[in-house]
Formats: sequence, C-alpha cells, structure tokens
Amino acid sequence: MKIVVFILLDLILAFILTIPICSGGEDRNVELKENEFNNVNTTINSRQFTLDKGIYKVKIKYDNEADETKSKINFINPSDKEVNEVEPSLMPSYAKSISYRVYVDENNQKAEIQNEGINQTTHIKCADIKFQKGLTRTYYMAKYAFYIFVIAFIIWFILLGFKKFKKYENKNIVLGILFTIGLLLLPILTEKIILFHMYRLVGIDEGFKMGQLPIRMHPNWQNGYGVAMGVTYPNIPFLIPAFLWHIGFPLITAYKSYFVISAILMVIASYFSFEKISKNKNIALFGSIVYSLSIYHLNNMYTRQAAGENFAMIFLPLIILGFYELLRRDTDKKECSLYLVIGMTGVIVSHPLSAFMVAIFSVIVCVMMISSLRNKQTVIALLKTALLTLLVNLWTIIPMINYYISEPLGVSDQNVYKIKESGVPIKELFFGTGDINSRTPGIALMIVLIIGIYFIFNTRKKVKKRGLLSALLLVSIVALFISSEFFPYTWIEGHLKGAYDLLSKLQFAMRFLGIASVALATMFVLILIINKNNKKFYYATTIVVLAFTVIQFADYCTQIKPDKIYTDVSQIDSFGDVRNYTLEGLVKGQQYTHQVESSNQMVQANIKSRNGTSIVLNVTNNDNKKNEIQLPITGFKNYVAKYDSGYLETKKSQLSKLTVVIPANFKKEIKVYYKEPIIWRLSEIISLLSIIYVIYCLIKPFVNKRKKTEERYDQQTSKQN
Repeated sequence: MKIVVFILLDLILAFILTIPICSGGEDRNVELKENEFNNVNTTINSRQFTLDKGIYKVKIKYDNEADETKSKINFINPSDKEVNEVEPSLMPSYAKSISYRVYVDENNQKAEIQNEGINQTTHIKCADIKFQKGLTRTYYMAKYAFYIFVIAFIIWFILLGFKKFKKYENKNIVLGILFTIGLLLLPILTEKIILFHMYRLVGIDEGFKMGQLPIRMHPNWQNGYGVAMGVTYPNIPFLIPAFLWHIGFPLITAYKSYFVISAILMVIASYFSFEKISKNKNIALFGSIVYSLSIYHLNNMYTRQAAGENFAMIFLPLIILGFYELLRRDTDKKECSLYLVIGMTGVIVSHPLSAFMVAIFSVIVCVMMISSLRNKQTVIALLKTALLTLLVNLWTIIPMINYYISEPLGVSDQNVYKIKESGVPIKELFFGTGDINSRTPGIALMIVLIIGIYFIFNTRKKVKKRGLLSALLLVSIVALFISSEFFPYTWIEGHLKGAYDLLSKLQFAMRFLGIASVALATMFVLILIINKNNKKFYYATTIVVLAFTVIQFADYCTQIKPDKIYTDVSQIDSFGDVRNYTLEGLVKGQQYTHQVESSNQMVQANIKSRNGTSIVLNVTNNDNKKNEIQLPITGFKNYVAKYDSGYLETKKSQLSKLTVVIPANFKKEIKVYYKEPIIWRLSEIISLLSIIYVIYCLIKPFVNKRKKTEERYDQQTSKQN
C-alpha cells in the first residue's frame, strides 16, 4: 500500500512540475511562408524565430529533385551545445512533405529551419512548427517521475536502507550483480548506432496506431508501403522502447532503453540459472559475469546490434536449467519444467533463427542423455514441456510458418547469404581479431574449454555433475565446430541439399557461437562447484578466467567509437536493409508514388483517408467489365477490401503491390486494411490461455507457501490460547 501511495504522489508531483512547460497552446506555434526562406550558399534558411521548452512537430512542404537534401532546426547560441549535432531529417525527392520532432530544453531559444544540400530545383513552399502538448506532458512527466524516484530512493537509503542493507546476508551478491550490469552498459555511452532496429520500434508504434494487436504489419517501411515485420521477426524485445517513443522520448533514448533492459535481464537470468544449478551464489555470480561479458555477447549486443539474437541469449541459461531439471537422475518426481518453457519461449519470441539452433542442440542433448529418457516419467515430463511451449508460442509460430510457406519473402533467397563461406578461422575462434568484430566466445571462455577437456580426462567417472559437464563440453565443441571454417558445408550442399538449405536459413555460421558461449559459461560454473574444496584449483581458475574476462571487456570498450545522435524516424531511410522481411520482386522506384494506379482510364480511385496501410478510397468503374487498381501498399496476403455489401478480391501484382479487383459499373467507397485470418486469432487465444496457465503455475508455489505459513501461525496461536 505504501508503494502505491508513493507512486501516486510521485506522479502528482511530476504532473505539477510539467504545468509551466505545457502552458500555452496555439500561441506557441510558428508558421513560415514561402517568402520567409532565403538561399545561403548550399542551404535554404528560414527567418529566425523563438521556441520555448517542449516538443514540437515540424512539417515542411517542398519540391525537390536532390535526394541528398536534409532539413533540421538550427539553434542560435543554444545552451545545450549538442542540439546542433543531431542528425538532420531526410527530404527525399519523391516526397512532397516531411515532418519531424524537435526537442527544446530551454525557454526563449532562437532558432531557424536550415535545409542543406539543396540544388536549383529545391523549393520550400511553407513550414509549420506546432507545439505537441500531449507528448511534452507525458515525456517530462516520465522524466520528472524518474528523477523524483531516484532522489527519494537515495534519501531513504541514506536514512534507513543502508543499515538494513549492511545486515542483508546477500549484499555482496546484489552489489556484484549491479556492478556487472553497470559494466555491461558502459559501451552504450559511445556505441555506434544501427538504424534498422530504431526503425523497427517506430514500426511497432505505427502498427499500434492502426489498431493492430498483436502488431504484424509495420506500415512505416518502404515509403509507407509497409512490411510484415511482426510476422517474421517478433516485436517483444522492442515493446518498451516503442512505448517510450510513443509517449515522447527521443528516438535514440527509446532505442537505448532496449540495451538497459537486455543488460538487466541477461545478468539476472544467467545468475538465477547458474545459482539453481550450482546451489552456490558466488559461483553463480562468477558465471553470470563471464557469460554476460563474453565477446560474442558483446558483439551481438553492440557491434552487430543483432537485437533479436542478443535478446535470445538471455534465455539460453534458462534452457540449460530446464534440461538439467528434467534429465537429472537424483529425483524420482518428474514434472513439466517451467524454466524450459520460459527459456524456449524467450528464444522463440526474440529470434526465430536462434530457436532453430536451440532445436538442433536440444535433439543432440536428448540423444546424449538417452539413458535418462528410459525413465517413463522423464519422457512424459519432456513431452508435456514441449507441448506447453508449443501452445504458449502458437501465436508466433502459426503466422510465421504460414508466411514462409505461402509468401515469396526475401529471406528465402539462398544467394543473399552463403553460410558455407562464413565459417570462422580457428585462430579467430580462440584469439579473436583484436577489434570489436571478433567472432569468438572470447579468450576467457576458450580457457574454460581447455580446462574442461583437461578436467574430464583427469577425474573419476563417479564425480557428481560430471555427466552434465561432459554433455556441455560436447555441445561446446560441436557448436564451435559448426561455426568454424572446418565444418563441411560445401560437402553437405553437394550431398544433402535439403539439410544445407535449412542451415542456410541461419545465414551466418558464427551464430552457433551463442550456443557455445552459454555452454562454456555453464561449464565454468560446474568446474568451480565440483572443485570448490580444492582451494588452489578453485581460486586459480576463478582468478584467471575472470581476469581475462575483464581484460577482453576493457579492450572491447576502448575500440568503440561514438556515432551520430538521432531523435526522429525521419532521419532514417525507410528503404533500409529490409529484404529479409518483405516480398521479392519489389522495385524501389515503383514505391515512390502514393497515388492509386488504374489499369483502365474508365476507373477512377481517390484516397479519402489513410492510417498507416489502412486506406479509405472512393472508387468508380464506368466500364462494363471488371478492372484492377494498384494501391501504394506492399501486396502481402491477408489484406481485405471491404465495401457496404461485401468484399472485393485482393491479390499481389507483378511488382508486388496490392491489387484490388473492381467489378463492372462499380461506384462505392471501399476500405482496405490488414486483417488476420481466423486461424491466427485462434492461435492467439490458445497462447493467451496457455500463458495464463504458466503464470498460475509460477504463482501457485508462493501461494501455497503463504497458506502453510498462515496455518502454522494459526496453530501456534491456538496452542498459546
């Protein structure tokens, strides 16, 4: 109850602080006419104007034939010197207008609109700068609420919390976890930015505005033609960043929140899993440090910014924990493993390609532990776990399979990525390349590999957990081998074409290093727990592996160079690297127009309104036979064209645009929008019910424990009475 009261007071105070910022409305808007822009060398500058603190939306109408032209607000003598380092917004030649957000952090800021890279054909018609009161309020409320919370927490900790924390048994573990998270977030201060994922999070927001739930179509891609990103690449990792963008945060801030979330989850999930396996908090912390700061994880998180693959790595330790629970022999009672369900689900909704790799190694693990599968209860528990995992993820699996089978997606082109040419040299696997692009788990984990091999061949077979250690060693070696240049991809292509085609979906052989990294980190935990009584070996192994982990991390951080600042999606090309998620056959030049194209002059179609890829238009066909119109939408299936009496036929044109067949002598208003088929909706309902069941199973032990505690207390009270 105290927490609820504090949150309410926090929000009320934050709201009060935003009142001065949000004062005023239309009087804060600025209108600039054609004659208020002047040519200055290679720029067109507007007259100077004054903006107060808040968020503004700038809309510029123009004619232009120079694709390099860009626009930005140029602040005159700003208090914040970095505001003029923000990337300008693109003014593509095929567009007639652009709009972008501007963030002003002080009152009475003198500014001008500056259009750069112009040529003789560039002509600015007008510009409107409108104060965004709603975005300003939510953005600053969120900021102030966070600041108030931090200040209140610091005060509470100094006055009361510090004494309690000193007495807390696991304070060193908590500090270690926080320190590891802090280290993992250091590169975010200077990281290079990959624009693809920033455009994704905006696509989630745009899909939400269209009324989609879950969000399948990202309407902002490819000049508004839309891409079914949410079908082939789940949106879960970017839901919170998309929400932050929605309520007004700058694009770069919203995007970087993803790194904060993934760093926290990575350290906590790996610590939790390793602690459950080892029953030792210190060793679990060491394992979490080694795994979180492994080079391949850093490569995924910051160098490649492979957001889905990086997020999937968070759940790999939970999968190992789940298999450990199911396959160990020291327990007779076998139940469905919720850890394995959560781990598998996390991978599936983060990165489908990682899920494919996990499936391969799950089969390998089950084969290696075949003796455990002779137990009927184990087999039943494993099947229950697999079924529950399938049901929980049906909402993702059904649409994805549906599209990959029926739609000619770009990812199906095997010539784009040749996995047989992407094997990692053995030297790079062990020592890296000396830069941030190293394809290796890192020297620290490769030392663990060597120690593990030595340990397996120099210990008795009856040592506890030796079987799990052997299995992880084999998984590590197989994963490293598949990722290396020595794996016979060319031979497989020649003799097992089907298998090669499946492996080619993974695109890069180095992806298997994620499996190797988590297996090696878990090996490190097991080696320490098995040898915790052998003090010399224990301390020597811990110090060496942690030392190399810190050294390789420090070396990685020093090589990252800062990049530009992005605050709005208009600064990013909507025709970015999206070929893996859109239809084959699209021609970029054909997507420049937003007009409806007709196959016959007797057919007229005018767009009445548009919301993302949902379009309302008036259509007239004066011909005595049916005709077709092409809409400025990518021709994915599941679009419907509805009018008052029913539906019109939709299909994909040769240029992969959406085509609507118009009947003879037709004069109606039609609405075209993306609609999920019934089987997708059924899969979503099944998944929702399954998720509720999983939550119930997770909560049930705590409820039962609380009931038992209350019963014991009641019994003691009754005895005393």
